[in-house]
Amino acid sequence: MIRSASIQQIIPSTVLILPLLLLAGCGGGESPEEPAGAAPTAARIQEGYAGSEVCAGCHAQEFEAWSVSRHRAIFRPGGTPAYQGAAPPPYKSDTLVVVPAAATPPPDAAAADGPRPALRVEKGGATGTFPVDAVMGGKRLESYATRLEDGAWLLLPLSYQVEQRAFRPYTDGTCGVEALGLGTPMAWQAYDRVWNHRCIDCHVTAGDIGFDTASGTYRTSWVDPGAGCEACHGPGEAHVEAARAGRGGEGILGLAELESPGQVEVCGSCHALSFPFESRWGGNRPYRPGDRFQAAFLPLLRPQESEPFTLLTHADRTPRSGVMEYQGLTQSLCFLRGGATCSTCHDPHGGAAAHALRAPAGSADLCAGCHQDVVAAGEKHSHHAAGKPGGACVDCHMPPTVEALGTRLASHAIDVPVPASQVDYGIPDACTLCHGDRGAKWAATQFKRLWGDPEGLRRRRLARAFNGPDAAALRALLADTGEADLLRADAAAALARLEGLAAAPQLLAALADGSSLLLQRYAADLLGGLGARADLGLTERAEHFGRLQEAGVPDALRRAADTGPAALRLAAASALARLGTSDGLARLESLRADPELDNGYRLHQALGKYYLLGQKLAEAAEAYERVLRITPNHLSVIEDLGFVYFTTQRFQEARDLWMRGLTLNPANEDLRLKVHLAEDQLRSRGQLPPEAGG
Repeated sequence: MIRSASIQQIIPSTVLILPLLLLAGCGGGESPEEPAGAAPTAARIQEGYAGSEVCAGCHAQEFEAWSVSRHRAIFRPGGTPAYQGAAPPPYKSDTLVVVPAAATPPPDAAAADGPRPALRVEKGGATGTFPVDAVMGGKRLESYATRLEDGAWLLLPLSYQVEQRAFRPYTDGTCGVEALGLGTPMAWQAYDRVWNHRCIDCHVTAGDIGFDTASGTYRTSWVDPGAGCEACHGPGEAHVEAARAGRGGEGILGLAELESPGQVEVCGSCHALSFPFESRWGGNRPYRPGDRFQAAFLPLLRPQESEPFTLLTHADRTPRSGVMEYQGLTQSLCFLRGGATCSTCHDPHGGAAAHALRAPAGSADLCAGCHQDVVAAGEKHSHHAAGKPGGACVDCHMPPTVEALGTRLASHAIDVPVPASQVDYGIPDACTLCHGDRGAKWAATQFKRLWGDPEGLRRRRLARAFNGPDAAALRALLADTGEADLLRADAAAALARLEGLAAAPQLLAALADGSSLLLQRYAADLLGGLGARADLGLTERAEHFGRLQEAGVPDALRRAADTGPAALRLAAASALARLGTSDGLARLESLRADPELDNGYRLHQALGKYYLLGQKLAEAAEAYERVLRITPNHLSVIEDLGFVYFTTQRFQEARDLWMRGLTLNPANEDLRLKVHLAEDQLRSRGQLPPEAGG
């Protein structure tokens, strides 16, 4: 079987055939040895947590609802697969064959335990029988992990689509994190499918990766499997102590205490596709409920008109794929004007109701609180019979246009359907989805007949602004403080692509907009991208930089680099370095005085990049090595540090590092070529034997 997912081990032979995840034979079903105790890093991440069980004494009703909720079920070590007892047929394709099976129980298992559920891989990557050691999900899609001897939990190559009772291959994706640019792994046992670092943030409470760089093993730990009470309320130890002293209201975050955006952001820490500002590697304290969300994460819509970003949203920026309820809800008028939160419709503690809704699915009760007149109008508003398709609010305003978890999910953008945008821009709408046999043009005609001209509708205006593209409309959207932060950020990106330096006044206004840290971070990055093209001559570059100075770009970035949250200061200093200002690199270096930035990897990654561009190779190596001590699987840093080693004739270190990168991404042909180049240099110096036949 696969025994290890360690990235610290280096394959000693040439990379003509690269074993993925360092295979040591296949087959078997032995139980992996549990790493001894939690890692030292766990103390920093799990400080102050008490665990959900302790909540039951005072909050029995909430605990009971949570105990049968999907939040609790999203990671179940030792859980039983939903297909057990009635497994569907084996999955077979040209590249992958997997059969439901049973694994031999470990020697110390009780006799009554019997064989464990397993998946037998007969074709496609590593073959053998792999026990199902953990189950994830189960409402729509259920995924499985097997535990390796080094403590890694490796995702198995099939998921199970519960409603269709069918297996799906790993290449179909799951919650949508695959869309963030990492691509589909070449084989199911690729390192990118190790649960410990890919999924831990959301599938357990206060999870610590616990990777030991010396031994190459994981001592991963958590407070609760699944999303426990403290995943939403924050660490509860102080609250427990206060409650026992008769001060029950102290020491815990009650979500009702937060304004509407804050409540949604707690959910958005998992129900959004976003880039975390820092890594859990090395024990960095991750986001906790009540922290500033826009400092901890950079949620995405469609900041670039290229893949993978075009896969994330439809052309009007409504979510298209992945778990993006945050991106949907926060651009809805229900949120922006009505203050709706996730708990307006859903019971956050879960319970047995479908989708944890506070009212039956499809009823108008959830909407009636704000839309009494519309609900009372009934068929006069909907033009569809009650109880029939199109008769419920969600049928038209929350159509299933988001692909994730093996199915189509309801859009949480909650807006008016616009068939005309399906005709013009290919944006799906509820009318055309329901009346697909008649087509979008028919639906557009009927919409105009029943509800009037759609051209003034907000969603139609957004589609025109982004797809014209319409510079005036983009400027208006960017300046509209009543619009969604993410829509304004995408408008800024679109305007910068369209107008270049001419967009500087609008981007500078966005940088100064203290109401949205997300918008400021985007604006700083976009301003850094306004520098002169590399193909321009020195005179033209100097003239371009003069125009940047006249527009006030460097000075504005300097002000941002000196004040504000760490994420903004780093973005602004990086932008100055990217523009090539005389003080850009020095400002980046000065940020090392901030422990929050110095203890994270992003500052050192930026320093390494600009040291390398400035040919300060020793400094670049030191910065990149610091990154890999903090987050040892950072592939682009592995590539760049290997280049530094190669350039400074440290060929063995370059080769070993690039080989390590190939264990992370076996399909990277560029890395494979670099390994060969390093090996050629080693052979020419007699440090490797000649190639066979050569």
